[in-house]
Amino acid sequence: FAIGGDMVTGEIHEELGKTNDLAIMPSVYECYGLLRWCISTLAERFGKVRVPCVTGNHGRVTHKIQSKDRSYTNYEWLVYRFLADHFANDSRVTFDIADGADVHYEVYGTRYLLTHGDSAKGGSGVSGIYYPLSRLYGDKLQQYARIGKPFDTLVCGHWHCYNHTSRFIVNGSLIGVSEYGWGRS
Repeated sequence: FAIGGDMVTGEIHEELGKTNDLAIMPSVYECYGLLRWCISTLAERFGKVRVPCVTGNHGRVTHKIQSKDRSYTNYEWLVYRFLADHFANDSRVTFDIADGADVHYEVYGTRYLLTHGDSAKGGSGVSGIYYPLSRLYGDKLQQYARIGKPFDTLVCGHWHCYNHTSRFIVNGSLIGVSEYGWGRS
């Protein structure tokens, strides 16, 4: 159950503070409850659940995204820690919570790299998200190969939509589509 960030909208732009359905703390609390239910349901159904987690760019407490202490300046990291504590005595559930931007994990022989995806740059017009994701995939592949951790599939969620190719999987988030995203499509 890969959690790729942007689980809470936050208040990273002035307009979000005005238009969010909930303030940040009630959003964090609701997110915790929803994810706890999801993980419990998956554990009951499948017996074992692995939960790799990275933070997104919307849950940050800083005005701009930061590389240093990225995870620790994000409400989502706190949600993930609370979830890990909640399931600490449940042997069916394991967590991989990123201290940085990425989590490397393996499932049935396939190696995955979970990253939020906000570090991908470029893309518009006909290519949409494919060009920035292809570049991100190549850059991350080289970076992780240099440290002996190659991966097969890149997983991310930054674009708030589902999409996949043979090299990457993009999945949505709890915050969904916004006016900003709608205006850029």
